[in-house]
Amino acid sequence: MDYAHPEMLIDCQALHQQLEAPQLRIFDCAVFLTPSGNGQYQIDSGHASFVKAHIPGAGFIDLKQAWADTNSDLNFTLPEVDALQQAIRASGISAEHDVVLYSSGHLMWATRAWWLLHYAGHQRIRILNGNLNAWREAGLPLVAGDSAYPPASFAATP
Repeated sequence: MDYAHPEMLIDCQALHQQLEAPQLRIFDCAVFLTPSGNGQYQIDSGHASFVKAHIPGAGFIDLKQAWADTNSDLNFTLPEVDALQQAIRASGISAEHDVVLYSSGHLMWATRAWWLLHYAGHQRIRILNGNLNAWREAGLPLVAGDSAYPPASFAATP
C-alpha cells in the first residue's frame, strides 16, 4: 500500500534497529473504551496494559488525564498550551527527540498523541506502522514493568 506521507510511519524492523538511539523516545498511548450501556463508554487508561508488556525503553502517555483538559465536561479536550507543554516536558520529550508512538489498543490513540505533539509544534514524530500487534507478530522483544523518560525541556509553538 502506498501512503501519502510515509515519513510519518516507521516499521517494526527499523524501530528495532534504533532502540538504543539516545534521541529516540517511544510511547504507548493506549486508552480502552468499553461499552457501558445506553451508548456510553467506560474510559480506561492503557497504563495497566503497558506495564504488562511494552516495547523496550518505551514510556507511557496518559491521554486521558495528563494530555487532556480534565476540567472540561468533554473527554479528551485539547488542554491549554501551557498545560500541554508541561505534559510533553513531563513525558520526557524535547524538540530534539525523535518520537515514535504506538498503542497497545486501538491505533487512534497513537494518532491522537501525534496530533497533540504536532499541534504543540513538535516536528519529529512517527507512528509505528501496524501498532503493537505488528511488533508482536514480528517476534520482537517486549518487556514488563513501568518505565518513563526523565523530564525534558520543550517550548510549545502551536
